[in-house]
Amino acid sequence: MLNVMKKIKSFIWYQLPPLIFMGLIFSLSSIPNLKIDDSDAEFFRRKLAHLIEYGLLAVLFYRSFLQEKWTEIKKEHLYQIILAVLLSTFYGATDEIHQSFVPTRDGLVKDLIFDFVGSVMGMGSIAVFSKLQKSHPEIKIPKNGN
Repeated sequence: MLNVMKKIKSFIWYQLPPLIFMGLIFSLSSIPNLKIDDSDAEFFRRKLAHLIEYGLLAVLFYRSFLQEKWTEIKKEHLYQIILAVLLSTFYGATDEIHQSFVPTRDGLVKDLIFDFVGSVMGMGSIAVFSKLQKSHPEIKIPKNGN
């Protein structure tokens, strides 16, 4: 019974967040007429949103793979890093296809490129944070839901 509860807690803490975030991305992509105007500021706002949302999705995937070890970037984690970037980029591709069916929205290859770059930047942010955490051990992150 204790082992089952541990698995449920692990699922809720590590595997569920990327699934919930994917649902949020899907629901936002389903909204027609999200464009405010045609200004340069609107363009940068939308591309920044791609970078942030897919960077976060890659981090959530990476976190789900490594669980307690997710705040570390090591050579032996290369497979998980690549998989997190590929999965978040693949989800970006499916999202662009989805957007092509939403009125007033377009599925664009350039948005997919921003999704990929955001995914890579998300992994880069973990690398930076990992180095920062090593040089400042007082920085703590909850690792098991506590």
